[in-house]
Amino acid sequence: MIVAAVYMNRFNKLTQQFLRKTSLDAPVVCFDLGSAHTRMTVDGKLVFFDRSCFVTKKFTDHVIALGSNKVHTALSGNSQLESFCPVKQGKVADIQKLSVFLQALLQKYVKNSSSLPIVRPTIYCNLPSNLSKVQEEALRKSLEHAGGGIIIFISSSESIHNLIRVSYKNVNNIFAIDIGAEISNIVFLFSDSDPLERSIVWGADLFTHSIIEYVRDVYKVLLCNANAEKIKHEIASLPMGSNGKNQSLELTVRAKDLISNLPTTVTVQSSDFEHLFSELLSELIEVFELVFSKLNSEQVEAISENGLFLLGGGSQLRHLDSYLIRKLRIPVTIIRHPDTAIIRGVELARKQYEIS
Repeated sequence: MIVAAVYMNRFNKLTQQFLRKTSLDAPVVCFDLGSAHTRMTVDGKLVFFDRSCFVTKKFTDHVIALGSNKVHTALSGNSQLESFCPVKQGKVADIQKLSVFLQALLQKYVKNSSSLPIVRPTIYCNLPSNLSKVQEEALRKSLEHAGGGIIIFISSSESIHNLIRVSYKNVNNIFAIDIGAEISNIVFLFSDSDPLERSIVWGADLFTHSIIEYVRDVYKVLLCNANAEKIKHEIASLPMGSNGKNQSLELTVRAKDLISNLPTTVTVQSSDFEHLFSELLSELIEVFELVFSKLNSEQVEAISENGLFLLGGGSQLRHLDSYLIRKLRIPVTIIRHPDTAIIRGVELARKQYEIS
């Protein structure tokens, strides 16, 4: 019995040493899985920021390419390949394909520093507020199947809260919107109550699609998605209002002539899109007004001091902050590097978990 006890004690010590070593040596991975883009960090370094898509050989899970440019190149003229986008409107569209995508990312970017091959990375993943419990479990299974060890979900409100508190001192009450490609998350964080979150099917892709439709109807040419994105980012804007005047900008891009079907070019003006974009923003303003109607007067007063914080890739639309200031009558601040704001918030949450 004594000998058995000695061996058991030794086994327990070895087990504890093994667990300590695996937890210390395990790489730490953070994910922000978006409908359009995925952001991924490994041990605090941003290693992947690209489209949430990949290419495999048909009828296999052998990944050939990850991200937009490589996917486009791989698909050109190759009928033996097919592409997938496993996340749509902020939700898991295909569990099995998401597992393949995540596994390919982990295999490419995670280097196991441990001498123990069993070590799996610890994964922190942003969890959109519109996911159901079923979707959350599906995402967890995808991360585990892809090779993740400990899985920790960080809510969007927690990510936003951490980032704004670190970036802007003495901010106690937060009103923010993360504008994604297809989904936008509205978050209210009050010092004396639980977070209020709402996800809406409204995002930056609406502006891209409206540009394509407008140019098709007015100029009788068809833009590819890449050139519509170029117009959106470089010249398209919202009106400045009575106190300011937009600088007139123009851009010439390639397109397909819808009459002759031949390649052509089209020159568009920034003023072409002001009214169009205002109509799209009116949908968002209506949602804001509805949400504000559910707040009490103290909460409205609390957020009016700090105003609205904008993050996400869609927040970079020209003059969006000025437009919202006029419509909402509160200050509007665009977070520094808004397109990586959520993954930075996940990183901050990860550091707090490690300390605790």
